[in-house]
Amino acid sequence: MGSFTDYLENAVLEHAMGKTSLTMPTVYIGLSTTTVTDAGGNVTEPSTAAGYDREVTSGGAWSVASGGYITNACTIPYPRANGAWGTITDFVACNSLAGGNVLQYGALAASKTIAVGDNCAFAPGALVFTLA
Repeated sequence: MGSFTDYLENAVLEHAMGKTSLTMPTVYIGLSTTTVTDAGGNVTEPSTAAGYDREVTSGGAWSVASGGYITNACTIPYPRANGAWGTITDFVACNSLAGGNVLQYGALAASKTIAVGDNCAFAPGALVFTLA
């Protein structure tokens, strides 16, 4: 299950109190071989030379939020690995294809090693983000 980072929590609080306005982001789902922190740090993504890139999503890729939860409504596929990606332990939702801010993060239910030639995808409902 994914959580909001400190960055997004503060942005939502300021928006809710009329201090600042939020612009709807383009959301990219990334993978990490290290445990991501609540501050959105410690993200170690596979190499782009190995065929990895964050995958862009649109509003239609997500369910309607209910009960403080939202999930991916469709499959989020990655290209076939043309190099080893390592053991993926965490996922991130970012507002940029590279760099940018980590908005949400979470640990995979089970780590997954991605080797040369492997496919990687999140099935519908596999990513769950919560705001409690």
